[in-house]
Amino acid sequence: MELNLLGPMELLDHHQQPVVLPGGRARIVLAVLALHSGQAVSSERLAEAAWADSPPATARAQVQALVSALRRALTRAGAAPQPLETHGSGYLLSTRALRCDLWQFSEHVRQGRAAARHPAEQVRRLRFALSLWRGAAFDGLPSALLEAEAARWEETRLGVLEECLEAELRLAPRPDLVAELRAHSAA
Repeated sequence: MELNLLGPMELLDHHQQPVVLPGGRARIVLAVLALHSGQAVSSERLAEAAWADSPPATARAQVQALVSALRRALTRAGAAPQPLETHGSGYLLSTRALRCDLWQFSEHVRQGRAAARHPAEQVRRLRFALSLWRGAAFDGLPSALLEAEAARWEETRLGVLEECLEAELRLAPRPDLVAELRAHSAA
């Protein structure tokens, strides 16, 4: 299964077909869990993300219900093993059972930066990382926490784009590269 958050949220099954997810707060919970790849996130933190500064008194139970709804959707879509695990008083999204564009982006950026002595490989990795973006990160997920994260991810994306263009310029300046630089400067 594949979770995409670098643009509007979408979950794709093993056949690359969209999976219907519960709406609203459940989607926010799933996005926050993806941000903390492979790490447990407390119910309190998930409630803060889903209800901003005013979680209800029953927030813990409601987070539990949201996680249950997400698990049902993942199971219906054929997720095996279940990628959404309980850990103490929180939850974890398993990196073994699910792919996520956020995680792929980070890994390809890391590999691209590690290949700095080989500009062609660096460009290939960074271009792939940038190709994962389909729009603004967490687009359509109304959460102050996710809005702040979206801004941070956008800054990262712009920094990676700058690194990629610099590496391409070291390889061989091309007329289309100058046009791309102008377009990004204008944006």
